Amino acid sequence: MFPDLWWSQGAVIGFPDGTICLGYGDYKDGNIDPALPAFYSPDFFLKSSKPWRQYSQNIKLKLPPTSPEPRVDSSIPILWEDPNQSQFEDVFYALMGCIEAGILKKGVPYSFLRSNEKMSRMKLKRILQSAIDFAGRFGGMIYGFWDDKGGMIGVTPETLFKVEGNHLQTMALAGTKSREFPREALLSDPKELHEHQCVVDGIKESLLPLGSVDVGELSILELPTFYHLKTPIQVALNHIPALESLVKYLHPTPALGAIPKGPGKIWLEKMAELEPRGRYGAPFAYQEGNSVLAVVAIRNMQWGKAGIRLGAGCGVLKGSQCDREWQEIQLKCASIKTILGLR
Repeated sequence: MFPDLWWSQGAVIGFPDGTICLGYGDYKDGNIDPALPAFYSPDFFLKSSKPWRQYSQNIKLKLPPTSPEPRVDSSIPILWEDPNQSQFEDVFYALMGCIEAGILKKGVPYSFLRSNEKMSRMKLKRILQSAIDFAGRFGGMIYGFWDDKGGMIGVTPETLFKVEGNHLQTMALAGTKSREFPREALLSDPKELHEHQCVVDGIKESLLPLGSVDVGELSILELPTFYHLKTPIQVALNHIPALESLVKYLHPTPALGAIPKGPGKIWLEKMAELEPRGRYGAPFAYQEGNSVLAVVAIRNMQWGKAGIRLGAGCGVLKGSQCDREWQEIQLKCASIKTILGLR
């Protein structure tokens, strides 16, 4: 079903309807042909000199059907370093100081699991197969790219934006509870509701220059490990900006960034000096003609010459508790291992 060459060098993005778009073969990452499909994968701070990849071969497939029976555990054993909890605590309390001082209203600290192990073709193929299976079984959008230098693979629940014609769709996805709790607990948690509303308000403010904004109803997104609060947001565009312009309007959303944007950007850059984030939380997009899908690159792993990393973050605002936020990060890291067939 999948071309042999794709397993060793390629890219993928999944759409909510179960379609996946593959790119493989030779690629160029400089000036691209706007008439042909292209993948867009910058770093978080949009400083990549060549964020586009355009492949010689492109195909679309439907995600293969999956069995309702649980898969036999064939996860890949990887030796992970212990996560740096003391560094996270330092960042958390410094952020709380900024919040108490009124400099910030919200920030999203993060932490990484690391391994010195190298990626191999066998590991890559099994990780991709696990991600495809997870997306087919539970939903979410698979995305990523890879070659002999490195790559990134993930299955994200979060759309940054989707554009069809003059219609833009996005979402606020913030507020998290483990499925150990009843789903209704998320709707009665003041901290999670406040965090979610901050994200809704921030996205709406970013979109107002583009057209008429319509905020939908709050709901709960159910994933195998978590519940998330979700609000759909739509825009009737006054004009259709280029993909990179739309990214600058929306990225980073308050769900992955900080509020307000000005001092938030400074805080994000300082944190990245301490803990480089690469493409964690960056946009990942696919463009074909006038249709664009951009997702938020979370629930992923990145790898290169230095080894393998997988990271997760948490929304911190007034009233947040360090132990609770650290536990959320650890649960998210465990869920990424499940998604990608790692242990």
